[in-house]
Amino acid sequence: MELRAYTKNDAETVISWCENEDIFYKWTAGILGDYPLTPDRLKFGDNVKPYIAVDDGKDVGFFILRKPEGTEGVLRVGFVINNPELRGKGYGKKMLKLAVEEARKRPDVEQVTLGVFTNNLPAYHCYKAAGFEEIEGAPLETYEIKGEEWTDQEMCAM
Repeated sequence: MELRAYTKNDAETVISWCENEDIFYKWTAGILGDYPLTPDRLKFGDNVKPYIAVDDGKDVGFFILRKPEGTEGVLRVGFVINNPELRGKGYGKKMLKLAVEEARKRPDVEQVTLGVFTNNLPAYHCYKAAGFEEIEGAPLETYEIKGEEWTDQEMCAM
């Protein structure tokens, strides 16, 4: 597996992996607006670097790396999603390990973090398998999504 830079031509493919409203909100926390997502809304600012994971010439996943405002030495993995045809086959774990390797290429990065909703157990287990651990004592953020409160667990690559 390897990483390549995301381009706007990838938007349709990445959006197609978001099969329903539940997956959409677990993927985006509503940050990209309401469901369904359109290609013109899958845009990122200058402090965000989006990637496509490729295996044997096939796009298998997507994620971003970003530097959270007001932090030093931290790079955050976000918007992690895999091709649904390939879920449960280890591609997410491999992709996240590559994301951590990519993040650690930057000399100023001391910590690689991500957040996962506590109601997204498949993602949580994938992140654990890729070497992420819960950050003890990290404040839990809650989001109101679809009329419910969803809790976000912070994790750090070990």
